[in-house]
Amino acid sequence: MTLISRNQNNFSKNLIFSILTVIIIGLVNIVYPIIIGLIFGPETMGKFSLIFYWILLLNIPISNGVAPAISRFLATNSVNLDNKPEIIGIKTTIYYYLLILIIYPIIGFIVLDFNIIEIIIVLITLGSIIFHYLFRKTIQGKENFSYLFKTELISFLLFIPLMLIFGILPKYLEWNFITNNYYMVFIPIIFYHLFFDILISIRYIKKLNLKPFFSLPTEAKQVLVYASFIGIGVFFSLGISHFNIILSENHLDNFELGVLGFWNSTASIINLITVAIGSVLLPRITNLRTKDDLAESLTDKVNWIITLIVIPLGGLFFIIFSQYPIILDVVTLNKYNMQIYWLIAILLCFKELNLLLVDTVLSYILSSEKHVRFYPISSFIYAISTIISWVILVPKFGIFGFAGSLAIGSFIYLLVNYIYSLIISKRKIGLNFIILIAFYLLIIVFIVALQYWTNVIFVIIWSVISLISIIFGIYKALKLIQNKNYSYRYFEVINESNESN
Repeated sequence: MTLISRNQNNFSKNLIFSILTVIIIGLVNIVYPIIIGLIFGPETMGKFSLIFYWILLLNIPISNGVAPAISRFLATNSVNLDNKPEIIGIKTTIYYYLLILIIYPIIGFIVLDFNIIEIIIVLITLGSIIFHYLFRKTIQGKENFSYLFKTELISFLLFIPLMLIFGILPKYLEWNFITNNYYMVFIPIIFYHLFFDILISIRYIKKLNLKPFFSLPTEAKQVLVYASFIGIGVFFSLGISHFNIILSENHLDNFELGVLGFWNSTASIINLITVAIGSVLLPRITNLRTKDDLAESLTDKVNWIITLIVIPLGGLFFIIFSQYPIILDVVTLNKYNMQIYWLIAILLCFKELNLLLVDTVLSYILSSEKHVRFYPISSFIYAISTIISWVILVPKFGIFGFAGSLAIGSFIYLLVNYIYSLIISKRKIGLNFIILIAFYLLIIVFIVALQYWTNVIFVIIWSVISLISIIFGIYKALKLIQNKNYSYRYFEVINESNESN
């Protein structure tokens, strides 16, 4: 006989530690590139972005495939897996990296025309990042968020002086060797990830038996099949955003490439919220699937909270920026000509808002081995809609076509996943989409109206709408935190006496 038991697991505490961890990640992966863009200017930002997004693209199979698969299986607690998921994750990551070491130099030299230093930077940075993501997701799967935060914090303390030496001071102290060789700014990123890997390895890997090296546990097939569905899906969704920068090199000059790269990084600040929430939700929803309808209930409540709080707030910024683009010029130190390119910032932020809204639904979809099969389909639709938009918009609108295509693709992606979640949850998840559409239509109407009639009344009206919505959203968030049923870690216990009978 199988019974459902439970352990205490504080949902709100995990969310706080997840947010703190993601802030550190954001400072390294998002804020640091923004600082580089502000200090060194659009041309250097364009070169940096091209290398950086190649690294992120190559990172997808591990960070968004194998790693979340390991996290998901660690969260199920359906059987005693011992260290098998970790062994599968580490060995698979090693296999993948060895393959990249062979293939990527050939591609870099022949296809991409990279020099030897650029290829080495890509390979070293990639090696440190893929294991960092794997270890991070492993710890999140066990919902040990406090330990993860402490380890990330220690690694970040090493990053800070390196950031000053290689990223900030060279420009002002005229250290020409560094300023003339932009790839030196990758050194702080490399050591941040590498130091984290070392800290985890000392405490973690010694517990694992990786012998024999070329064999995997019997559970590997189940884990890797799940990972393949996620990895393919992310390649089509997140990968299309990275490829946007890579492709634009052939269509934009260095200045516009820098503008697109800078605002792609800046808009990713919204992605910090996505990562923080998703890191907690995927293992939590996976675990809650063992208990009645708690998984559907938690997903729906988080959907409503994000819709009521984040979207009105984002809309307020969009409306203000469209009326006063000079604010963006001041923020970017007048280096990115935001009087002309303000719409780029709004379109890329709109894309990130859509990805934030869809992430909660995706956590529910990815928590099931059955429904995860839909993820590559919805992501493929995202990629196709973005590519079709590129073909139509880029020849006519240039840089605005690149940003607009991502915005259009992300909204279609959001729509498809919400429709699917409504179907599989029997309308328990996704009804917030009605309010979301209303918000989006109002934002568009206000922005378009401001192009013909500049008046502060639009900002005032939206501020009132936002205030009411945010207050209601905060109320729902407080109610969610108070519900202890979402905080328990449920697991299966086998009644041995009954089994023996």
